[in-house]
Formats: sequence, structure tokens, C-alpha cells
Amino acid sequence: MLGVLVFGVFVAAVGISPWFALVPLFSLLFAVSDSFAFVGFSGIYQRGTPDAIRGRMFAAVGATTTFASAAGYGFAGFLVTAVGWRLVYLAGGFIDIACAGILALALRMSVSRPADNPPSAGPQHGETG
Repeated sequence: MLGVLVFGVFVAAVGISPWFALVPLFSLLFAVSDSFAFVGFSGIYQRGTPDAIRGRMFAAVGATTTFASAAGYGFAGFLVTAVGWRLVYLAGGFIDIACAGILALALRMSVSRPADNPPSAGPQHGETG
């Protein structure tokens, strides 16, 4: 959660930076914080997913993030043209900060109410149960 929060702060900092010389520094810092967020998410996925379906879950998450990135890259040019690069970075940073808050709430709720019965994968395609 902290990695997502720090990521959002540095993304927003790119949008409000008074000097372009700070933009590469902020970009480096949000890239580093993204690495920490990725490791944290991977840990959540690994601990919260039953062994039998973990591979499929990682595939689904990977496909979702790849699709979201592709859509974002495709739409970014239009958005930057419409509102400017500073506002795009600033809005993206605020969205990431909001996501960190939502993630903190979700993690707090999952700790206070552990799952009694984790989901079962059941028989896989081509397997007998």
C-alpha cells in the first residue's frame, strides 16, 4: 500500500514540478516505488490465492494489467492533447493516491475478517475429480 501511495505522490509531483530538471528525478522515484508496490501485490496474490488456481489468477491479473496499459497508452495522446501533460500526471497521481487509500481499507478488512473457507478450484479441464 505504501508503494502505491509513494508512486502516486511522485506521479503527481511530475505534474506540479516547477522545473523540468526535476521531472526525470520524480520519474525515477515513481519507477522505484512501483517496484515495491509490485512486490507487495505479488505477496498479496500469493498469500490470498489457493494453490490450485494461483497460476490462473496470475494470468488473469497479467492480462488485465496489460490490457489497461495498452488502453492507457492508446488514449494518453488524446488526453494530453485535450488537457495537457501536467494535468494528466497530476490526475494520475491523485488517482493512485486514492487507490492506495482503497487498498489500505481492503487490507484492513481482510485482516479483520480472515476467510473461513478459501475458494476451491475444483477439477481442471481434462482432469477427473
